Amino acid sequence: MRVPTNRAVTRHPRSQTDTFAQIPPATTLQRAKPQELSRALDALERRPKSVPGTRPQPLCDISDYKFVTHTRPDGQPVRIEVHGSLVIPHLLPPGGAELPPLILPGKTLNFLAIGDGGHGSDSQRETAAALTKMAGERGVNFGVYTGDIIYPHGVSGPDDPQLKAKFVDMYRGLPEMHAVPGNHDYGNVSGAGIPEALVEAANRNTDGMFRMPTRYYSRLVKVDGLTIRTLFLDTATLPVDPVQLTWLHEQLAKDADYTLVFGHHPIANVGWHGASKCMKTLLLPMLEARADLYVCGHEHNQQQLRTKGGLPTVVSGAASESRPTLRIGRSEFASVRRGGAFFTVGREGIQYEALSSSKEKVLFTNTFQKRERRPLPPLELPTGSGLENDKSA
Repeated sequence: MRVPTNRAVTRHPRSQTDTFAQIPPATTLQRAKPQELSRALDALERRPKSVPGTRPQPLCDISDYKFVTHTRPDGQPVRIEVHGSLVIPHLLPPGGAELPPLILPGKTLNFLAIGDGGHGSDSQRETAAALTKMAGERGVNFGVYTGDIIYPHGVSGPDDPQLKAKFVDMYRGLPEMHAVPGNHDYGNVSGAGIPEALVEAANRNTDGMFRMPTRYYSRLVKVDGLTIRTLFLDTATLPVDPVQLTWLHEQLAKDADYTLVFGHHPIANVGWHGASKCMKTLLLPMLEARADLYVCGHEHNQQQLRTKGGLPTVVSGAASESRPTLRIGRSEFASVRRGGAFFTVGREGIQYEALSSSKEKVLFTNTFQKRERRPLPPLELPTGSGLENDKSA
Protein backbone atom coordinates (compact mmCIF):
# COMPACT_ATOMS: atom_id res chain seq x y z
CA MET A 1 0.00 0.00 0.00
CA ARG A 2 1.35 3.43 -0.91
CA VAL A 3 0.93 6.08 1.77
CA PRO A 4 -0.64 9.20 0.19
CA THR A 5 1.15 12.44 0.91
CA ASN A 6 0.56 16.14 0.62
CA ARG A 7 3.24 18.65 -0.26
CA ALA A 8 3.91 21.54 2.06
CA VAL A 9 6.38 24.43 2.05
CA THR A 10 8.02 25.09 5.43
CA ARG A 11 10.58 27.69 6.45
CA HIS A 12 13.21 26.49 8.85
CA PRO A 13 13.97 29.19 11.46
CA ARG A 14 17.74 28.56 11.48
CA SER A 15 18.54 27.97 7.85
CA GLN A 16 15.94 30.42 6.53
CA THR A 17 15.59 28.31 3.38
CA ASP A 18 12.45 26.92 1.84
CA THR A 19 12.32 23.15 1.97
CA PHE A 20 9.73 20.85 0.44
CA ALA A 21 8.86 17.90 2.67
CA GLN A 22 6.24 15.32 1.88
CA ILE A 23 4.58 14.84 5.21
CA PRO A 24 1.65 12.40 5.41
CA PRO A 25 -1.51 13.88 6.91
CA ALA A 26 -2.67 12.66 10.32
CA THR A 27 -5.40 10.50 8.81
CA THR A 28 -2.98 8.30 6.85
CA LEU A 29 -0.43 7.06 9.39
CA GLN A 30 -3.10 5.27 11.39
CA ARG A 31 -3.43 2.83 8.46
CA ALA A 32 0.27 2.47 7.71
CA LYS A 33 2.21 -0.71 8.41
CA PRO A 34 5.66 -0.26 9.98
CA GLN A 35 7.55 -0.54 6.68
CA GLU A 36 5.16 1.93 5.05
CA LEU A 37 5.56 4.36 7.92
CA SER A 38 9.32 4.10 7.48
CA ARG A 39 9.02 5.24 3.87
CA ALA A 40 6.73 8.07 4.90
CA LEU A 41 9.24 9.19 7.52
CA ASP A 42 11.89 9.45 4.80
CA ALA A 43 10.16 12.67 3.82
CA LEU A 44 10.84 14.15 7.25
CA GLU A 45 14.54 13.33 6.88
CA ARG A 46 14.78 15.75 3.92
CA ARG A 47 14.18 18.71 6.22
CA PRO A 48 17.29 20.60 7.42
CA LYS A 49 18.90 19.04 10.50
CA SER A 50 19.24 21.55 13.33
CA VAL A 51 20.35 19.08 16.03
CA PRO A 52 22.38 15.87 15.97
CA GLY A 53 20.30 12.74 16.08
CA THR A 54 18.93 9.76 14.22
CA ARG A 55 15.83 9.26 12.14
CA PRO A 56 12.91 7.49 13.84
CA GLN A 57 12.46 3.88 12.74
CA PRO A 58 9.28 1.93 13.63
CA LEU A 59 10.05 -1.18 15.69
CA CYS A 60 6.53 -2.53 16.25
CA ASP A 61 3.13 -2.50 14.58
CA ILE A 62 1.46 0.89 15.08
CA SER A 63 -1.00 0.54 12.23
CA ASP A 64 -4.03 1.27 14.44
CA TYR A 65 -2.54 4.39 16.08
CA LYS A 66 -4.04 7.79 15.25
CA PHE A 67 -1.75 10.79 15.02
CA VAL A 68 -1.87 14.58 14.89
CA THR A 69 0.94 16.65 13.37
CA HIS A 70 2.33 19.80 14.97
CA THR A 71 5.13 22.24 14.29
CA ARG A 72 7.23 22.80 17.38
CA PRO A 73 8.23 26.32 18.51
CA ASP A 74 11.62 25.75 16.82
CA GLY A 75 9.98 24.87 13.47
CA GLN A 76 10.50 21.09 13.55
CA PRO A 77 7.59 18.75 12.82
CA VAL A 78 6.41 16.16 15.33
CA ARG A 79 3.67 13.53 15.16
CA ILE A 80 1.84 12.70 18.37
CA GLU A 81 -0.48 9.75 18.95
CA VAL A 82 -3.78 11.16 20.16
CA HIS A 83 -3.80 9.13 23.41
CA GLY A 84 -0.14 9.79 24.18
CA SER A 85 1.13 6.27 23.43
CA LEU A 86 3.83 7.36 20.99
CA VAL A 87 5.68 10.43 19.74
CA ILE A 88 7.49 10.57 16.39
CA PRO A 89 9.83 13.58 16.33
CA HIS A 90 11.70 14.82 13.27
CA LEU A 91 14.97 13.55 14.75
CA LEU A 92 15.81 11.57 17.88
CA PRO A 93 18.44 13.48 19.89
CA PRO A 94 21.38 11.57 21.41
CA GLY A 95 21.00 9.77 24.72
CA GLY A 96 22.72 7.26 26.94
CA ALA A 97 24.63 9.51 29.34
CA GLU A 98 25.91 7.99 32.57
CA LEU A 99 25.74 10.11 35.71
CA PRO A 100 28.58 9.77 38.24
CA PRO A 101 28.07 6.87 40.67
CA LEU A 102 26.16 7.68 43.85
CA ILE A 103 27.90 6.19 46.90
CA LEU A 104 25.68 6.12 49.97
CA PRO A 105 26.37 5.53 53.66
CA GLY A 106 24.12 3.23 55.61
CA LYS A 107 22.45 0.00 54.57
CA THR A 108 19.80 0.97 51.99
CA LEU A 109 18.92 3.17 49.03
CA ASN A 110 15.76 5.13 49.83
CA PHE A 111 13.94 6.89 47.02
CA LEU A 112 10.61 8.49 46.20
CA ALA A 113 8.86 8.14 42.82
CA ILE A 114 6.19 10.61 41.70
CA GLY A 115 4.91 11.73 38.32
CA ASP A 116 2.36 13.47 36.11
CA GLY A 117 2.23 16.49 38.34
CA GLY A 118 3.14 19.44 36.14
CA HIS A 119 -0.12 21.41 36.13
CA GLY A 120 0.89 24.16 38.54
CA SER A 121 -2.38 23.55 40.37
CA ASP A 122 -3.31 23.72 44.04
CA SER A 123 -3.61 19.93 44.10
CA GLN A 124 -0.05 19.57 42.79
CA ARG A 125 1.22 22.03 45.40
CA GLU A 126 -0.62 20.27 48.25
CA THR A 127 0.61 16.85 47.13
CA ALA A 128 4.20 18.10 46.79
CA ALA A 129 4.16 19.63 50.28
CA ALA A 130 2.84 16.45 51.91
CA LEU A 131 5.30 14.20 50.06
CA THR A 132 8.20 16.50 50.92
CA LYS A 133 7.35 16.06 54.59
CA MET A 134 6.97 12.28 54.29
CA ALA A 135 10.21 11.98 52.31
CA GLY A 136 12.09 13.86 55.04
CA GLU A 137 10.73 11.50 57.67
CA ARG A 138 11.95 8.50 55.63
CA GLY A 139 15.44 9.74 54.83
CA VAL A 140 15.02 9.79 51.04
CA ASN A 141 18.34 9.80 49.14
CA PHE A 142 16.90 10.94 45.80
CA GLY A 143 13.68 11.19 43.87
CA VAL A 144 12.45 9.90 40.52
CA TYR A 145 9.99 11.89 38.43
CA THR A 146 8.13 9.52 36.09
CA GLY A 147 7.34 12.02 33.33
CA ASP A 148 4.85 14.63 32.16
CA ILE A 149 6.89 17.31 33.85
CA ILE A 150 5.06 20.20 32.17
CA TYR A 151 1.42 20.12 31.07
CA PRO A 152 -0.27 20.50 28.66
CA HIS A 153 2.43 20.32 25.97
CA GLY A 154 5.91 20.87 27.37
CA VAL A 155 8.13 23.94 27.23
CA SER A 156 9.12 26.38 24.51
CA GLY A 157 12.75 26.60 25.66
CA PRO A 158 15.10 26.15 28.62
CA ASP A 159 14.06 29.53 30.05
CA ASP A 160 10.32 28.78 29.92
CA PRO A 161 8.87 30.14 33.21
CA GLN A 162 6.74 27.00 33.53
CA LEU A 163 9.84 25.11 34.66
CA LYS A 164 10.10 27.24 37.77
CA ALA A 165 6.38 27.44 38.46
CA LYS A 166 5.49 23.79 37.81
CA PHE A 167 8.63 22.02 39.00
CA VAL A 168 11.30 23.99 40.86
CA ASP A 169 8.94 25.85 43.18
CA MET A 170 6.92 22.69 43.80
CA TYR A 171 9.73 20.27 44.68
CA ARG A 172 12.51 22.45 46.01
CA GLY A 173 12.27 20.74 49.41
CA LEU A 174 12.96 17.26 48.01
CA PRO A 175 16.37 15.68 47.34
CA GLU A 176 17.52 15.79 43.72
CA MET A 177 14.98 14.36 41.29
CA HIS A 178 15.97 12.13 38.37
CA ALA A 179 13.38 12.80 35.67
CA VAL A 180 12.27 11.02 32.51
CA PRO A 181 10.26 12.72 29.73
CA GLY A 182 6.59 11.89 29.31
CA ASN A 183 4.38 12.21 26.26
CA HIS A 184 3.07 15.62 27.37
CA ASP A 185 6.64 16.90 27.47
CA TYR A 186 6.64 16.38 23.69
CA GLY A 187 3.09 17.65 23.20
CA ASN A 188 -0.56 16.65 22.93
CA VAL A 189 -3.43 17.11 20.51
CA SER A 190 -3.42 20.89 21.03
CA GLY A 191 0.29 21.70 20.62
CA ALA A 192 3.93 20.69 20.93
CA GLY A 193 6.93 21.63 23.04
CA ILE A 194 10.71 21.17 22.78
CA PRO A 195 11.79 18.27 25.01
CA GLU A 196 15.48 18.92 24.29
CA ALA A 197 14.97 22.13 26.27
CA LEU A 198 14.32 20.02 29.37
CA VAL A 199 17.77 18.47 28.98
CA GLU A 200 19.35 21.88 28.46
CA ALA A 201 17.61 23.28 31.53
CA ALA A 202 18.66 20.28 33.62
CA ASN A 203 22.31 20.61 32.57
CA ARG A 204 22.47 24.19 33.80
CA ASN A 205 22.43 22.75 37.36
CA THR A 206 19.94 25.34 38.58
CA ASP A 207 19.04 24.91 42.24
CA GLY A 208 15.93 22.73 42.51
CA MET A 209 15.96 21.56 38.89
CA PHE A 210 15.69 17.86 38.02
CA ARG A 211 18.52 15.69 36.66
CA MET A 212 18.26 14.67 33.00
CA PRO A 213 21.70 14.70 31.33
CA THR A 214 20.22 13.24 28.13
CA ARG A 215 16.70 12.07 27.36
CA TYR A 216 17.61 8.55 28.53
CA TYR A 217 20.49 7.78 30.86
CA SER A 218 21.85 5.61 33.67
CA ARG A 219 23.37 5.84 37.13
CA LEU A 220 25.03 3.33 39.46
CA VAL A 221 24.23 3.47 43.17
CA LYS A 222 26.51 1.74 45.69
CA VAL A 223 25.42 1.04 49.25
CA ASP A 224 26.41 -1.59 51.82
CA GLY A 225 28.51 -3.46 49.27
CA LEU A 226 25.60 -3.62 46.80
CA THR A 227 25.61 -2.28 43.24
CA ILE A 228 22.24 -0.95 42.08
CA ARG A 229 21.91 -0.07 38.40
CA THR A 230 19.24 2.57 37.67
CA LEU A 231 18.09 3.08 34.08
CA PHE A 232 15.95 6.04 32.99
CA LEU A 233 14.10 5.70 29.67
CA ASP A 234 12.36 7.91 27.13
CA THR A 235 9.39 5.61 26.54
CA ALA A 236 7.48 8.23 24.51
CA THR A 237 9.80 7.53 21.57
CA LEU A 238 10.95 3.98 22.35
CA PRO A 239 8.75 2.28 19.69
CA VAL A 240 10.62 4.24 16.96
CA ASP A 241 14.05 4.45 18.62
CA PRO A 242 16.41 1.55 17.78
CA VAL A 243 19.42 3.36 19.27
CA GLN A 244 17.77 3.67 22.67
CA LEU A 245 16.51 0.08 22.56
CA THR A 246 20.02 -1.16 21.74
CA TRP A 247 21.48 0.92 24.59
CA LEU A 248 18.93 -0.58 26.99
CA HIS A 249 19.76 -4.10 25.84
CA GLU A 250 23.45 -3.43 26.51
CA GLN A 251 22.75 -1.96 29.95
CA LEU A 252 20.61 -4.91 31.00
CA ALA A 253 23.39 -7.31 29.99
CA LYS A 254 25.66 -5.82 32.68
CA ASP A 255 25.90 -7.35 36.14
CA ALA A 256 24.37 -5.66 39.19
CA ASP A 257 22.86 -6.75 42.47
CA TYR A 258 19.66 -4.91 41.51
CA THR A 259 18.51 -3.35 38.26
CA LEU A 260 15.76 -0.73 38.54
CA VAL A 261 14.18 0.69 35.38
CA PHE A 262 12.14 3.89 35.17
CA GLY A 263 9.97 5.16 32.32
CA HIS A 264 6.73 6.98 31.69
CA HIS A 265 4.49 4.39 30.01
CA PRO A 266 3.21 1.27 31.81
CA ILE A 267 3.84 -2.28 30.66
CA ALA A 268 1.09 -3.51 33.00
CA ASN A 269 -1.89 -1.33 33.83
CA VAL A 270 -5.48 -1.47 35.11
CA GLY A 271 -6.16 2.20 34.42
CA TRP A 272 -7.79 4.19 31.64
CA HIS A 273 -4.90 4.01 29.15
CA GLY A 274 -4.25 0.29 29.44
CA ALA A 275 -0.81 -1.18 28.77
CA SER A 276 0.98 -0.06 25.61
CA LYS A 277 1.21 -2.96 23.17
CA CYS A 278 4.54 -1.67 21.86
CA MET A 279 5.94 -1.47 25.38
CA LYS A 280 4.85 -5.05 26.00
CA THR A 281 6.39 -6.19 22.72
CA LEU A 282 9.70 -4.33 22.93
CA LEU A 283 10.39 -3.84 26.61
CA LEU A 284 8.70 -6.58 28.61
CA PRO A 285 10.80 -9.61 27.46
CA MET A 286 14.05 -7.82 28.31
CA LEU A 287 12.86 -6.55 31.69
CA GLU A 288 11.39 -9.88 32.74
CA ALA A 289 14.76 -11.48 32.04
CA ARG A 290 17.07 -8.95 33.70
CA ALA A 291 15.28 -6.30 35.81
CA ASP A 292 14.06 -6.38 39.40
CA LEU A 293 11.52 -3.54 39.18
CA TYR A 294 9.88 -1.21 36.65
CA VAL A 295 8.41 2.11 37.84
CA CYS A 296 6.37 4.44 35.61
CA GLY A 297 3.60 7.04 35.49
CA HIS A 298 1.17 8.02 32.69
CA GLU A 299 -1.90 6.83 34.60
CA HIS A 300 -3.02 9.40 37.15
CA ASN A 301 -3.33 6.96 40.01
CA GLN A 302 -1.26 4.47 42.01
CA GLN A 303 -0.91 0.79 41.14
CA GLN A 304 1.25 -2.20 41.94
CA LEU A 305 1.10 -5.12 39.54
CA ARG A 306 3.13 -8.13 38.57
CA THR A 307 3.59 -9.28 34.97
CA LYS A 308 2.95 -12.83 33.85
CA GLY A 309 6.70 -13.42 34.02
CA GLY A 310 6.86 -12.19 37.63
CA LEU A 311 8.28 -8.67 37.17
CA PRO A 312 6.99 -6.20 39.81
CA THR A 313 5.75 -2.96 38.27
CA VAL A 314 4.60 0.19 40.04
CA VAL A 315 2.57 3.03 38.55
CA SER A 316 3.11 6.34 40.34
CA GLY A 317 1.37 9.09 38.39
CA ALA A 318 -0.79 10.72 41.06
CA ALA A 319 1.23 13.83 41.87
CA SER A 320 -1.59 16.18 40.88
CA GLU A 321 -4.71 14.53 39.48
CA SER A 322 -6.44 11.17 39.84
CA ARG A 323 -8.28 8.87 37.46
CA PRO A 324 -10.33 5.71 38.09
CA THR A 325 -8.61 2.35 38.36
CA LEU A 326 -9.71 -1.22 39.05
CA ARG A 327 -8.12 -4.07 40.97
CA ILE A 328 -8.32 -6.81 38.39
CA GLY A 329 -6.07 -9.47 36.88
CA ARG A 330 -2.53 -9.27 38.22
CA SER A 331 -3.13 -6.00 40.08
CA GLU A 332 -2.06 -6.34 43.73
CA PHE A 333 -2.93 -2.75 44.65
CA ALA A 334 -4.71 0.19 43.05
CA SER A 335 -5.81 3.56 44.43
CA VAL A 336 -7.08 6.88 43.12
CA ARG A 337 -5.59 8.80 46.04
CA ARG A 338 -2.96 11.39 45.19
CA GLY A 339 0.52 10.66 46.45
CA GLY A 340 3.70 8.83 45.53
CA ALA A 341 5.71 5.64 45.91
CA PHE A 342 8.50 5.15 48.44
CA PHE A 343 11.11 2.40 48.02
CA THR A 344 13.84 0.98 50.23
CA VAL A 345 16.43 -1.19 48.46
CA GLY A 346 18.87 -3.32 50.43
CA ARG A 347 20.00 -6.82 51.22
CA GLU A 348 16.51 -7.82 52.39
CA GLY A 349 14.95 -6.92 49.04
CA ILE A 350 12.93 -3.97 47.74
CA GLN A 351 10.26 -2.63 50.07
CA TYR A 352 7.48 -0.58 48.46
CA GLU A 353 5.06 1.80 50.17
CA ALA A 354 2.19 3.59 48.45
CA LEU A 355 1.85 6.97 50.14
CA SER A 356 -1.31 9.05 50.38
CA SER A 357 -0.59 12.77 50.42
CA SER A 358 -4.06 13.77 51.62
CA LYS A 359 -3.92 11.52 54.70
CA GLU A 360 -0.11 11.46 55.00
CA LYS A 361 -0.27 7.72 55.57
CA VAL A 362 0.76 4.43 53.95
CA LEU A 363 -1.97 2.93 51.77
CA PHE A 364 -0.23 -0.32 50.89
CA THR A 365 3.10 -2.04 51.34
CA ASN A 366 4.85 -4.96 49.67
CA THR A 367 8.34 -6.46 49.44
CA PHE A 368 9.97 -7.70 46.22
CA GLN A 369 12.91 -10.06 46.30
CA LYS A 370 15.84 -9.92 43.93
CA ARG A 371 14.78 -11.77 40.79
CA GLU A 372 16.64 -14.67 39.23
CA ARG A 373 18.51 -13.57 36.12
CA ARG A 374 17.61 -15.28 32.86
CA PRO A 375 19.36 -15.10 29.47
CA LEU A 376 18.69 -11.80 27.79
CA PRO A 377 16.56 -12.29 24.65
CA PRO A 378 18.42 -11.39 21.45
CA LEU A 379 17.64 -7.95 20.09
CA GLU A 380 16.09 -8.13 16.64
CA LEU A 381 15.92 -4.81 14.81
CA PRO A 382 14.28 -4.24 11.43
CA THR A 383 16.54 -4.08 8.39
CA GLY A 384 17.59 -0.55 7.57
CA SER A 385 17.37 0.79 11.11
CA GLY A 386 20.50 2.84 10.42
CA LEU A 387 22.36 1.63 13.50
CA GLU A 388 25.35 0.52 11.49
CA ASN A 389 25.99 4.17 10.53
CA ASP A 390 24.84 5.85 13.75
CA LYS A 391 27.32 8.09 15.57
CA SER A 392 25.03 9.62 18.18
CA ALA A 393 24.71 7.00 20.90
